[in-house]
Amino acid sequence: MRIQVFSEYLQLAQAGKVDFLACPMHTDQEAVFPLIHQLEEEDIVLHCYACGYKNIAGLTLYNNLITLIRAQMSEPKKMD
Repeated sequence: MRIQVFSEYLQLAQAGKVDFLACPMHTDQEAVFPLIHQLEEEDIVLHCYACGYKNIAGLTLYNNLITLIRAQMSEPKKMD
């Protein structure tokens, strides 16, 4: 897994093109608590700084992010 995939996905989320990876511990709240990625030894770990939730990113999530990134890259650019 490449951490750059998580960084690229986060940039798309910040641009409003995809949803943030949200902390599952806050699903009952209106606000989105985004998960922040970090490399710890050989694992990519997702953290919620609001509540301390921590999870190692799995291959399924990684592959889903790649699919979403590719979908955004293949969308036609809007001309003003």
